[in-house]
Amino acid sequence: KKPLDEIRAFYRPLLTEKEKNNKDVISVIIPVCKADEQYLDRTVESLYKNAVGKVQVLSALDKNNEGLRVLVNRLAKEATGKYIMKLDAHCAMSPEWDARFKASCGPEMIVKPMLDTLNLKTWRGVGRDMGFITVTPEMRNQHLFQWKPLERRQLEEETLSMLGCCFMMEKAYFDRFGGCDESLGKWGALGLEWALNTWLTGGKLIIRTDSVCYHYFRLDRPFEIDDNVLNEKFKSLGLKWRSGLGKGQTKSLPWLFEKFADYLDANIRLAQRDQRTSARYVADEPSNTNVSA
Repeated sequence: KKPLDEIRAFYRPLLTEKEKNNKDVISVIIPVCKADEQYLDRTVESLYKNAVGKVQVLSALDKNNEGLRVLVNRLAKEATGKYIMKLDAHCAMSPEWDARFKASCGPEMIVKPMLDTLNLKTWRGVGRDMGFITVTPEMRNQHLFQWKPLERRQLEEETLSMLGCCFMMEKAYFDRFGGCDESLGKWGALGLEWALNTWLTGGKLIIRTDSVCYHYFRLDRPFEIDDNVLNEKFKSLGLKWRSGLGKGQTKSLPWLFEKFADYLDANIRLAQRDQRTSARYVADEPSNTNVSA
């Protein structure tokens, strides 16, 4: 078995001169809870080290338990770049992430990377291959592993939803929605919130499959959050869009699920038949996992 990063590098296309010379600035927003303060410097170092162009990094420590959405919105007001990327404080990025994101990010689009689990000791990925995320009837995110083998992925692949750890859009698009919806609570469901924002208003959410965010997945939460409250927030998010009350809504939630139904069925069957799937380089990974970020 080859290391996953070696396989990723093999399929990663070279940047064009136009992509290398894109001067548009990305403002990276990093909200930091107390437990993550120890990782922030390495996260920022990885951002700069692996970027091709100019990057503005804005971070803030949540000293008063204001929560994720409040901090993201506050930092976004200070951002001066054409693009806003939200990033967790315990992440590393793959080479040329910024140029690759910008090449795919249009006016009404959100771009996210593939995900791998970050080893805090080595500050490298462990070889997990996480891309497509679907949504359960209970409005919870769910990873689909062995979704599509590397050699069959397009450079840009649509995904129904995403985690909130790393995603990018134009700042004007972020502002159009009034930023993050602070009524949804301090933590949780940020990725789902923005996935529904874009899909159900005529936009698009894509995975830039040649880019990776190496993310530290916790076993325990570093902040207090009531699961009952969190579940209610997921329900209220679903109810808003089912009721046609989303800001700028032009599509229905059933439309979104229907859009991906055949796509998912076809790709899951293909992955199960194909012996050259991600199973060859991803060990001990369940077929799916519920996540709430």
